[in-house]
Amino acid sequence: MAAITIDLPDAIIKELEVVPGEISRRVLEAVAIEGYRSERLSRGEVRQLLGLSWQETEDFLARHGLPYHYTIEDLNEDRKNLDIPVRADPWRSLIESLDLFSEDFMESRAQPTSQHREAMFE
Repeated sequence: MAAITIDLPDAIIKELEVVPGEISRRVLEAVAIEGYRSERLSRGEVRQLLGLSWQETEDFLARHGLPYHYTIEDLNEDRKNLDIPVRADPWRSLIESLDLFSEDFMESRAQPTSQHREAMFE
């Protein structure tokens, strides 16, 4: 990691610094905000730069009004990745697997008796 030194006039430091020693953190946050706003930094890079947890990063970016960088292309890619091909015969694998069971598969297994249950809805 590189260290950067910035010379600021004392009057500006006094104006910007609410708590002594806070100016370096504020400058680092400003770099993170601008880097994310300009799409040079990702959310993960902002998190790493500021040493935040995932939730703290989300809160930080939200406090500064920075939306997700999510384009139509990203949406289309996600939709493509989520598409599950529909089989012409979705039950075929179940029906074919029935032949794998022996004839006596359920003979020795006692089934529970039917139970009467109250209706939850009228």
